[in-house]
Amino acid sequence: MSKFDDHLIGGHLSTSVGLENTPVSASKFGFRTYQIFTKSQMQWKAKPIDPSIPEKFRENRKKYDIKSVMVHASYLLNTASSDEELRKKVREAFHTEIERSDFVGVELLTFHPGSFKDATLKKGIENVTSMLNDVIKKDQNVEVLIENSA
Repeated sequence: MSKFDDHLIGGHLSTSVGLENTPVSASKFGFRTYQIFTKSQMQWKAKPIDPSIPEKFRENRKKYDIKSVMVHASYLLNTASSDEELRKKVREAFHTEIERSDFVGVELLTFHPGSFKDATLKKGIENVTSMLNDVIKKDQNVEVLIENSA
């Protein structure tokens, strides 16, 4: 037994092999955890996930002993923004990210809070808090994490 057996080491993986096959890719690197996008991170639209994928994904996770998987949400989710038109799009897209993560069976979803632009820092934080209160529901399985920005 290695002294690193209880550590989770991972990286960001491509889903070009198919989302359901990402545990196979992770195992080739020796990862027990990893991060993916379930859709293009630079587009608002999301192609539906084939209903057969979650079962295959879970089977591969178990087979390759993957302990956790994190989805990285779209870079477009500017939750700190005060622009109401943008906030509507962000709210809808954030709901989609949560639904997709839950559908696949991923336990973690991370996002960048975005920029408050011309507002104050206090208003930006209020906007992020308000958005999270809007999109996070008690019946979801995925845990939402905030990834700080540079």
